[in-house]
Amino acid sequence: MATAEALTDRNPELELHFVGVFGGPERQYIEAFQLPRYRYSEILAGPIHGLSLLRKLRSMISLALGFLQSIILLLLDRPRVLFLTGGWTGFPVALAAWLLRIPRVMYLPDIEPGLAIKTLAPFVDRVALHTEESKQYFSAGKCTVVGYPLRKSFLGHGRKDGIRRFQLNENKPTLLVFGGSLGARILNQVLLSISSALLEDGWQIIHATGQNNWQDFKRERADVPQEHYHAFPYLDDIGVAMAAADLILSRAGASVLAESAVYATPSILVPLANPWRYQQVNAQYLADRGVATLIREEELFQSLLPTVRDLSRDDGSKLKQMRGNFGKMKAQNGAELLAKELLKVAE
Repeated sequence: MATAEALTDRNPELELHFVGVFGGPERQYIEAFQLPRYRYSEILAGPIHGLSLLRKLRSMISLALGFLQSIILLLLDRPRVLFLTGGWTGFPVALAAWLLRIPRVMYLPDIEPGLAIKTLAPFVDRVALHTEESKQYFSAGKCTVVGYPLRKSFLGHGRKDGIRRFQLNENKPTLLVFGGSLGARILNQVLLSISSALLEDGWQIIHATGQNNWQDFKRERADVPQEHYHAFPYLDDIGVAMAAADLILSRAGASVLAESAVYATPSILVPLANPWRYQQVNAQYLADRGVATLIREEELFQSLLPTVRDLSRDDGSKLKQMRGNFGKMKAQNGAELLAKELLKVAE
């Protein structure tokens, strides 16, 4: 969406055609963004890794049918360039574009590529990367480092904007908690279990529970103090919240690599516990630079409250040091650089 915004700013007449998977969440995100002109199509696709044999077979059939659908879409559309961001939805489209000799650019937002991006890499012309550290995974001469694409609405906020927006007490430290657009139930659960202690310690909380967890959260929150605890199913203005926050608790998806750096906000990261390593690698990347603390999911209930208290003791000296460590990290908005790369390839 951030890259689409930069592209249409550069060329308002540009036509964008998004391809999502049948039954996936992509359509609602794109419609909510309200781009001036675009089209949207859906194809069949499915994951392969970490599934039973029967589900793998179903996915293989879906991918084969999605490839045929992609051939038809691309023949009708004849795009100047295909932009991919990983995920198995992109595989049949990328293969069809490779067959039809349509230029292909792929973006890796994480530090380490997942299986889908590794599989797609031989079928693309250019790979745009978030960080230099990712070059080791791809062919030499194929890569360009662009940073992370951020929407304009995320940028340019100050602490006072967040205090006004969320009606915060400017004399209290603020903890921002989120688990992505769908939420992370375990983060919601552990936060509820320690929220009274955090509030007694003087914290105020901004909590985005995720759309899928909102109703459960409202029931479970009945016994938790309401004052200084600001809960929402989803935050459109996450940049304003980050500008106000003294500490973030979140998963370790790719966005946190860039978003926390924009506002120099320290974080406690809880990587998703699954067979894929990318969130663990993302979290370790920030922890190694002294701007984040990593907690394993299985240790979360025992470790979260002591970790927050440790970071905030001595008048928050550790948090101040972590904030200062962001000065060593170059935060750049990759949307403009990605837009330039796509237009260059298209031309």
